[in-house]
Amino acid sequence: MLRRDLLTAEIKKLAEALARILHLKTEGKTEEADQKLLDLLQIEYNLTDADLQVMDETEFSAFLKASAFPAEKLDVLSQILYSIFDPAHSTPKNKSLAIKLGQTYQLLITEHRTINMINLDREDVVKKYLSTNS
Repeated sequence: MLRRDLLTAEIKKLAEALARILHLKTEGKTEEADQKLLDLLQIEYNLTDADLQVMDETEFSAFLKASAFPAEKLDVLSQILYSIFDPAHSTPKNKSLAIKLGQTYQLLITEHRTINMINLDREDVVKKYLSTNS
């Protein structure tokens, strides 16, 4: 019970931080928002921007499995990665992020049996991006 309460509090804190960051984007403060997203990724998931760029599919999959994030924290990770991902630009960084997003969505579905409409829509965007930028 206590562990679940701590997890719920942690997820709530992450969701609130993500909401504040996304609000910065809507205010046009994209550079500040992007930096805060990367900071959140580093603090909460021990992942740097450089890690994201150099990890291949196998390494990222191993990272996800070793970290054993609960579904809620994994879902927030997918939201952070999707907020960094820019499907309008064909860059190696975006392709790498798209692949990692696909892995994250699949892990949510297969391991955690977590499916939601937002993630399904985002997964479609990622798949379309990968099919046109292969």
